[in-house]
Amino acid sequence: MHRFHSPRFAALLLLIASAAGTACSAEPEKDRAPAGGPTAAATRQIMSAVEPEVERLMTDPGYRAVSGVVYFRGRAQTFHFGVLPSGRRPDDRTLYEVASITKTYTGLLLAQAVRDGKVELDVPVSAYLPEIDPARLARDGQDVTLRHLATHTSGLPVFLTCDEGDMPDPARIACLEAHDDRDFLTRLARVDLLSEPGRTYLYSSVGSRLIGLVLERRYGASYEDLLQRFVFARTGETDVHCRIGPQDQARLATPEGIGPGCNGGSGLIASTADIARYLAFYLSGGNDLVVQATTPLVQQGQWGRAYQWNTYRPDTEGMLYHGGGAFNTSSWVSIYPREGMGVFLTTPHVASDAQEELNERANAIVARLRRLPE
Repeated sequence: MHRFHSPRFAALLLLIASAAGTACSAEPEKDRAPAGGPTAAATRQIMSAVEPEVERLMTDPGYRAVSGVVYFRGRAQTFHFGVLPSGRRPDDRTLYEVASITKTYTGLLLAQAVRDGKVELDVPVSAYLPEIDPARLARDGQDVTLRHLATHTSGLPVFLTCDEGDMPDPARIACLEAHDDRDFLTRLARVDLLSEPGRTYLYSSVGSRLIGLVLERRYGASYEDLLQRFVFARTGETDVHCRIGPQDQARLATPEGIGPGCNGGSGLIASTADIARYLAFYLSGGNDLVVQATTPLVQQGQWGRAYQWNTYRPDTEGMLYHGGGAFNTSSWVSIYPREGMGVFLTTPHVASDAQEELNERANAIVARLRRLPE
C-alpha cells in the first residue's frame, strides 16, 4: 500500500488558505448520518479496526484529539477520540478546517464543467483569462491547460505570496486576507513558470486556485455557489463552510488561526457528519460524475493524478488520496471506489510529519477492515 512521503508537507500546507481520555460516538447524529447508518454490530466491527490505530497515533502527546469517518460496506461511521485544545470533547458537530482536501471538491466542479461543455481540459488556460498575457502561462512552446492544473504539472509555483517561513500566523492570515482575486491575478501576470507544462510534477495551490477562478468566470457564479449547486445538492452536505459566523465559533476544533475563506485550493471547514456524506457520495456507486472525477488524467507507474485526487495503482489497489494542513489542523482522506471503502482522519495538531502519520494510520485501518469477516 502506498506510503505518502513529503518531508515538510504539513508545514507548507499551512499557507494554503490557501492522549487525554478517549471518546467515541456510537453513530452519527440521526439528522446528519447518510442513509444506511451503522447497525450496532457494524459499528463494533468498524471500531475494532479504528480504535487500535487511533490509539497508537495518540501515544504521541501531540495528538490530543482525533476525529474521523470510515465508510465500509455501505455504511458510514464517525468517531472521536481525546480532548480538543479547549478542553471539550469532539463530536459530530465539531468543525475542522480541511485545507487542501478542498481541492477534491474543486475536482468535482471541474469534472462537472467538462461535462457541461463550459471548459475543455486541453485548451490553454489563458483562453479563459483574457487579462493575462498568454506568454506568462506558457513555456518552451507549451501552454498551461486545465489538465496541467488538475494534475499539478503546470509549472506554476506552490504559492504566489504569504509563504515566508518565519511569518507568524496572525501576520500570515492578514496577508492571505489581502491576497484577494485581484491581487492573485496581478501576481499571476508576473509569474514565471518553473518547468515546461506537462513535464514535471510540482504541487501547486496556485494552479488549484486558478481552476476555481476559471470556473467562476465560466459559470458566472462564486465558488461557494458552485459548490452548493453541483456538490452539496448531490451529497446532502449542509455543514461545510467557507467562513464561520459567530453562532458557530464554539463548534470549531481550533477557533484561533482559521483561514480567511475558501477558494479552489483550500479553506473549507466541515463536520465529520458531512464528510461522512461526502464519502458516501463517492463510494455508494452508480454516479457518472464520480467515475469521471476519479479516473486518472495522468498515470506514471503506480502513481498518478485524477481531478485533483492523487491516485495509486488504479488497476489493482484503486486508491485515491489527499492530505490537508491548515494553521492548526491536519487531515487525510483516502478512498477505494472499487471496494466502496474510505477513511477520513483529522486532528487539531500540526507537525512536519502529521499528514504522513495520518496516512499510515488510514492505511492500517483499511488493512484491518479488509480482514474483517463478511
